[in-house]
Amino acid sequence: MALKLFLIFTLCFSQYALSQSSSKKRSKRSSSVIQSAAKLHKNKQFTKSNQLLQKKYNFKNLRKTPTIAYYLSGQNYFKLKKYRRSITFFNLMIKKKYIKPHILTLKALKKDEIDEDNIPKILKQAYYFMGLAYYKLYLKKNTPALLSKTKRYLKICNDVDFSDTCNEILDLIVTKEQNLELQKNRYEFFVYGGRLLHQDSFILSSDTTSEEIEVLSNNASICYGGGLRLTNAFRGYEASGCVYSGNSTVKSQGGSKSYKQSGVPIAGFISEFGYFWKPDNDKTRLGISASVLYKSALYTEPDGFSIDEMKKTSFGYVLTAGHELSLFELQVKLGRYGTQSTFSLNTAINY
Repeated sequence: MALKLFLIFTLCFSQYALSQSSSKKRSKRSSSVIQSAAKLHKNKQFTKSNQLLQKKYNFKNLRKTPTIAYYLSGQNYFKLKKYRRSITFFNLMIKKKYIKPHILTLKALKKDEIDEDNIPKILKQAYYFMGLAYYKLYLKKNTPALLSKTKRYLKICNDVDFSDTCNEILDLIVTKEQNLELQKNRYEFFVYGGRLLHQDSFILSSDTTSEEIEVLSNNASICYGGGLRLTNAFRGYEASGCVYSGNSTVKSQGGSKSYKQSGVPIAGFISEFGYFWKPDNDKTRLGISASVLYKSALYTEPDGFSIDEMKKTSFGYVLTAGHELSLFELQVKLGRYGTQSTFSLNTAINY
């Protein structure tokens, strides 16, 4: 019986010794492969480095593949600009050995309580390359998911002072987000009212002769209306219109007939469509618009003369300057319609 037990013990020990010897040989061969792959990586032979690792290891088998193999493959793919593959291998590295510290790190990030002493060095390095890889992908596709992942890993790296690059990229992202926000177009409705001064002229024609007398008209009125803008922080388009009513003073310029009237009722409308830009900030606006001016006046025709332009439609352009204050906007407009000119000072409220 004792002899039988001795033989069994001897057999088991022999098998254990053979197993340990085989394990040591496999470990030695694995270490040699890792060293060779790392050397190829150092010599910038990233494809060959990956080929060597893939020949030796089945990366689908997490249990038998060493952690460093995943890390080295992730770095190789990053250098080859295959960023999605790089992220995949870093995730496999985390899944194999660092899932617990990874979860704790993400929880700490949400609470803004990152402690660099709780994050293994190799995990910090993985986060760094993952952040850069997500950033490269974000620059190409600009999706919210990629932006979120970029911020996540670069924020961790920045909190543990891993590299100044992390903070620099985060600053670039903030600047880019601010610019994108400023470039977003929005609709803006506004109403306005103000004083309109308008100078034009018309012809007083003799009923019996061919005489034509030019009459100068100075008009003062109140104009009130509204409009719609499609705008961002830098530029935009605007369509607006107003109706006006007031009175006119007219006086002939030479000729055989002296003609003068004051307090002549006038009414009409102005419509505009144009482009504007904001040279300094979101508060100042300079613009130019195509415009239509319609005017109707109740002039009295003197004996022996007639006026053909009691109602007149004119086409021209308007230059606008506006500055937005806390509650309203001040506008100055200069218009030109052939030989006619307009000046208006308005107060606008934007919605």
